[in-house]
Amino acid sequence: MVGLACNSDDTFSLGPIDLTTGEEDPTVVFEFTTGEPDDTSSTGEPMPSKDTCRDGIACVLGCVIALPPVVDPEQDYSCFTVCLDLLSTEELYHLVKLVECVSGFCTDDNKCSNEPDFDNSGCQDCLVESLLAVNPPVDGCESQAMACK
Repeated sequence: MVGLACNSDDTFSLGPIDLTTGEEDPTVVFEFTTGEPDDTSSTGEPMPSKDTCRDGIACVLGCVIALPPVVDPEQDYSCFTVCLDLLSTEELYHLVKLVECVSGFCTDDNKCSNEPDFDNSGCQDCLVESLLAVNPPVDGCESQAMACK
């Protein structure tokens, strides 16, 4: 049988350990270099997305149209994630604001509801038509439609 043993003659070189506060040792001197700066952690402006809010709408509508008439509770919605990942934060914000407004419009117009017994057969049509409406946009969603270019 093989086993490990330790005796008091074994020494380990761990260096000084501060077991008191866990704070950094103020006597430690960090090494500085004069090399080129690391630009990988830039906090400057992100690269602009080539995809616009309207491109996001087109992509999302493609996903909606591809959904089956009766959606399975285990439905794969990854198509929507791909659409949203294409947009910059600003474009995504404009799209979300427009979708919120349009959803409210369709709910107020009794085309959509979260109620389980509600007939949502006209909901998809209302959402698609309202998201595509630009000139004129849906009543109450004018500023959101104009921001989504």
